[in-house]
Amino acid sequence: NDGTIWSQLNQIAWEKIFARGGVDKYGRLFVEIDPQLTPEADRTWATVMTLTEKDWQERIEAARITRKKISMVSTSGWLTQLGGATSTLYSLAMGHVRARTGGVEIVDKLLAASQSQFNTLAGLYCGWKNLEWEFNFTMPQNNRIIDLFPRQFLDVSLAAGDTPRNVPYAGNLIPRSITLRYDAETMSFAVELSCEPETFPTIAMDGDIPADAGADDWDDSTFPLEDMPDLGDIGEIVTLPPSVENPNHPKVVVIASTKGVFYTSNFDADNPTWIAMNNGLDATAIAHTFKRLIVAPSGALWMIVDDELGNSLYRASGLGGEWVLAANGTTLGLAYGLHTGKILAVAASPDASEKICISLGLQTNTGSVQSYRLAYANGSAAITVSAAWATSGVNRDHGLVHQAGKWYLFYRDGSQDLRMGEFNDSGGLSITYLITATNSAHRAAAVRSGDGFITYGSSFETGFWLVSSGGTPTYKTDLLPGNQGDPFHPIFAMSPDGTHGMAGFSTPYKTTDSGASWQSVGGVIPIGSDVWESCGDNNRWIFGGGTTLRLTVDQGASYVEKSGNLSYVAASLDILAIRYIS
Repeated sequence: NDGTIWSQLNQIAWEKIFARGGVDKYGRLFVEIDPQLTPEADRTWATVMTLTEKDWQERIEAARITRKKISMVSTSGWLTQLGGATSTLYSLAMGHVRARTGGVEIVDKLLAASQSQFNTLAGLYCGWKNLEWEFNFTMPQNNRIIDLFPRQFLDVSLAAGDTPRNVPYAGNLIPRSITLRYDAETMSFAVELSCEPETFPTIAMDGDIPADAGADDWDDSTFPLEDMPDLGDIGEIVTLPPSVENPNHPKVVVIASTKGVFYTSNFDADNPTWIAMNNGLDATAIAHTFKRLIVAPSGALWMIVDDELGNSLYRASGLGGEWVLAANGTTLGLAYGLHTGKILAVAASPDASEKICISLGLQTNTGSVQSYRLAYANGSAAITVSAAWATSGVNRDHGLVHQAGKWYLFYRDGSQDLRMGEFNDSGGLSITYLITATNSAHRAAAVRSGDGFITYGSSFETGFWLVSSGGTPTYKTDLLPGNQGDPFHPIFAMSPDGTHGMAGFSTPYKTTDSGASWQSVGGVIPIGSDVWESCGDNNRWIFGGGTTLRLTVDQGASYVEKSGNLSYVAASLDILAIRYIS
């Protein structure tokens, strides 16, 4: 560019978001995305004039382009999130199969809010570059209605006789240039107008991630390497047993909150940097409750976004990825209702890359017939729904856990009794157990703990210990310290072997004997933490609530602050879930 502010503005705007600056006839400045590169759904600007034969002199100059100029558009760019993290995006317009004519155009360094938006931009660009018509009108009057900014449409219907090649056209036109000519002899103005017909996106898809440059061509013959001594197995990843004390701080952690989802890759720093990953979630979804957040062994994240009468299930392929709607009431055939027509729970098998189980409550529109089913997802593949395992009398609050090749579902029946159902991997119900006839309003959230599970009641009551996943569960009261329950998620976490645990609401507690006894750690750990997460051993626990997030590496003997920049990236958030990754 020539170094002027105007040229720099236009260069940056065009190269990043396909926008241009311009001034209308009143001297107002507009910086707008090009109308041809604006998604169809967003083309809501005014049609300022309908052109008829009275509006142009003689014949229209119309150039028709019969061959495509571009056979493929390859775009690359970035998705930047709050906090500065970026992901590289690639798109191909026309996909991998080129058009019969035209060259290849590469457009890079664009910005986009999601992969789907990036694909749309590539398709719009390809469609625009292959436009079929260009029109020039000479208008015999001083027409000041039409302008180049702000964006606007002209409407026209051209008969075959209006164009040199006798080809009709009807649709929207986009003005591209306006020249005002003064005729001294007639002392009048005429307007010369150049227009493009409105164009539309071609097919576009995710682009290919390029290979590392030179990775396959490197020649090491010039520098022969000496034989290296045997270093043994120092490269193996060593997993410490839960009982071994690990003073190292976790590195990768993700949380869900009332302001969305955030993650950090430097949780081990004094002030971790939290990065938002809310792409794909609109403001309405973020404003609702994040009821469940799970991380599969593949690294994919699944989450239920709940509202009062319905909810939706979202998936992200990994940390920093875009959330994609995996299922909702429409796709699963749920009739939304407060008690049954909802996605009730979601869990991941620890024994597979990404095997997801979902508990569903279904209800007819009349509410007279109810059924409850399990659904399954394998990665991003379509969700399959199993046969009904119950038809009535089941409450909406479910806990879902995987253990030893089976799924265990905790629920309340029509009498409010707490039960456990054992399901095989195909969704078939093997057996149900009555845990306890409580006849009170109990929720059914549960966590895996060693070879068994823990579940608990909703009225801030005591927990129940399920000794084994392979037999009749044992009901045990006072397993958890009193008044520690929560309607939607357990306010406690257990170590992998089930021996150690931490819990808290009004007062923080810990156990070292599988819940047989609990000791208060309120003299050290601040009160008010209601979300707990084990870091895979008996000593390290992440806990938080509101805007605070903390870590203890000695099971409550001390703690350090880990809120980092949370208050900056999301003021006044309330933490709803914490997930330790590594």
